[in-house]
Amino acid sequence: MTKRKSIFILLMTFLWFSCSKKITGLTQERIRIDKTVFKIQAPKGDKKIGTTIGGHGLWFTIIYPDSSFIYYTSDWAVMTPNKNNYQTIDFNPPPGGITSDSTISGQQLDKKFWKEKFTWIESYKNGYWIGYKNVPQDKVSLFDKSILTLKR
Repeated sequence: MTKRKSIFILLMTFLWFSCSKKITGLTQERIRIDKTVFKIQAPKGDKKIGTTIGGHGLWFTIIYPDSSFIYYTSDWAVMTPNKNNYQTIDFNPPPGGITSDSTISGQQLDKKFWKEKFTWIESYKNGYWIGYKNVPQDKVSLFDKSILTLKR
């Protein structure tokens, strides 16, 4: 390999690492479900990752020992884990479901926090939810940052 090529590769590697967005307190997770690969920067710590392929979509969870968790689902046939929390903010999904990007959040009855972000994908005439539940107040900011890093 020529010296010029070596310098070019070294420069490109440096640029790639310097442009990578790292958020303190998060670590990169790569989750594979069938042929789909998800990447998300999840809060650091002990965690279990679960995946499911349903008849109507994909599902994954990242669960922490304190019962807080992040979830993703594209399954329209199953209610999200935060369905019971909708009542805390008087939210009722419209008939036929949500068909535009939206974010809802609130405080649970046990004083922990939840959030759900729905993203509509027009080309699929479908969407997906990513959210969290059972999050203590001191970790809300970290979980907020985490769910914004999802890449498919």
